[in-house]
Formats: sequence, C-alpha cells, structure tokens
Amino acid sequence: MKKSEAYIEKISKEFRLSPATAKLTYEAVFKYDMACFCSYMADYDHPRERVDAEKELNKFKGMYSPEFQKVLNKVQQYMKDDPEYNICEMDKEVDEVC
Repeated sequence: MKKSEAYIEKISKEFRLSPATAKLTYEAVFKYDMACFCSYMADYDHPRERVDAEKELNKFKGMYSPEFQKVLNKVQQYMKDDPEYNICEMDKEVDEVC
C-alpha cells in the first residue's frame, strides 16, 4: 500500500467522506500542492503556474455545494498542517504491519 492510499483512508475516516470522495479530494489538493511545489523548485519562480493550479482546484471545489466546499477547505487545511503529508513521499510504500 502506498502512503497516498493510506492517507486517503485517513482523510476518509477523519472527515467521514466516502473513500471515492476522499480520493478525489486528495488528488485535487495533491495536484495543486505539487504544482506549487514544482513552481517554487524550478530554476525560476513560476507564479502563473500556481494561479492556474488554484483555478483548477477551485473549479473542482465549485462542483460541490457551498456547504461541502467548506468541508473541502477543511480537508485542504488539514493536509497542509499535517506532518504526515509529505508530497515528495506519498508514492512510497508503507509497512502494513503496525
């Protein structure tokens, strides 16, 4: 199991989201975070990439009701603040035995 898969389960439980919704939410936030990370890590800063990534994330959020958008914002903030969420390591395997 990859760290991203375990993290999606964590989000699903923490915010009482269906696994499918948690996966879509994770993927949208991860894509935004990765675009921002790559923009900052490039040879020179690409602020337009971050603006475009934010527009795409907001487009994803806009598919949902205003009430659910608040949940999505909480998930995004949770991921931002969570030390377990390291975008550079989310494709690595985790030990299933705890």
